[in-house]
Amino acid sequence: MELFFFFLISLLLVYSIYFGIRTLAYKTKENVTGMRPSLPPGSFGWPIIGETLQFIAAHYEGTVDKFVSKRATKYSSKEFKTSLLGENFILFARWRPPSVQKLFPSMKFFFKFNEAQKLVASIDSFSRNQLKNNWEGKEEVQVHPLVNIINDTEKVSKLLYHFNHLNEGILSIQLRIPGTPFYRAIKAAEALRKEIYLIIKEGREALAKNLASPTQDVLSQMIAVPFDDGFMPELEIADKILAFLIGGQDTTTATITFAMKYLAEMPHLYNEVLKEQREVTALMKPREVLCWDDVQKMRYTWKFVNEIYWSVGFTQHNSVYYSEPEKFNPIRFEGSGPPPYSYVPFGAGPLMCPGKEYARMTILVFLHYAVKMFKWEPILPNEKLKFKLVHVPAEGFPVRLSPHQN
Repeated sequence: MELFFFFLISLLLVYSIYFGIRTLAYKTKENVTGMRPSLPPGSFGWPIIGETLQFIAAHYEGTVDKFVSKRATKYSSKEFKTSLLGENFILFARWRPPSVQKLFPSMKFFFKFNEAQKLVASIDSFSRNQLKNNWEGKEEVQVHPLVNIINDTEKVSKLLYHFNHLNEGILSIQLRIPGTPFYRAIKAAEALRKEIYLIIKEGREALAKNLASPTQDVLSQMIAVPFDDGFMPELEIADKILAFLIGGQDTTTATITFAMKYLAEMPHLYNEVLKEQREVTALMKPREVLCWDDVQKMRYTWKFVNEIYWSVGFTQHNSVYYSEPEKFNPIRFEGSGPPPYSYVPFGAGPLMCPGKEYARMTILVFLHYAVKMFKWEPILPNEKLKFKLVHVPAEGFPVRLSPHQN
């Protein structure tokens, strides 16, 4: 215990010295120049209208990301000035903290909207395989974790050790000193890339020998399917698979777990979700695999999932914006929904979470098959939560399954 406190005090001292030096350097620069640092590069455009027309055009075309990335590239800066709607702005193009940028150096912008649609069939296959292989025929299962991007439990188990270190340091202070969370995260990211390179190599060989389909999983899609700017380089594939694994390992699986928890505790919500999913199935016939249009019809289910999410600032607990925020009520998302920027589990604006559509599809597709195949009840009704990157049930949310008789 004494050793732990000594380490903690030493770490706090290092952090204090680090930030003290940065603050002193800033103050010194301000005193020498007699003014604060100048504005970032950019252009205010035409008088009065500025760059409003370009921004509106990008908005209607669904290419606001290009409006941002084009200027960030032009001015070689992650921040730039512009003028919109008669007001001058400084636009920050960082959608990830610096620690994440260093851990995933090759990642620029993520899948675009139309490219995310290509993954529905892969997610459909994953969900059905998971339920068939790990749930069907069993009386009891652990719900969390549910979704693995790579359908190979031996490889996933091998990677978990590195995932834990990466998750612990992904949002930490950037100190590349042995023993710090960020240093361990860097080493973990390097180890994970080596493992993923091997998986990519195996995937290429399987595709070349026709032992795998180009659309059977996310990895095959990235290797074989050309995107707007050609095929993905291996480093970018590795970084994106890493990002998918982290998202699937924590945030997405946690959301699915809590969705199943609330469905078990509130039978009337379960019945509403089941009713909608059976309607989607009826409209699919004779198709058996979900497509993008099917996912768009899961409106009530997505409102239910929205009620599960909570934002970093807990803005949805504010009664100014939400009526009876303490009650679980998916109906609050009907009509115009909550006020702008009051509900931000994925962030907001053109640089919102790039994995939003992927997470949405994964959650909805899994719930589609889960509710159609089973009902369930919690084995530990008063199970406690633990926190890692997100809150999750401490015992993995064990449930007792009851398959539908149809």
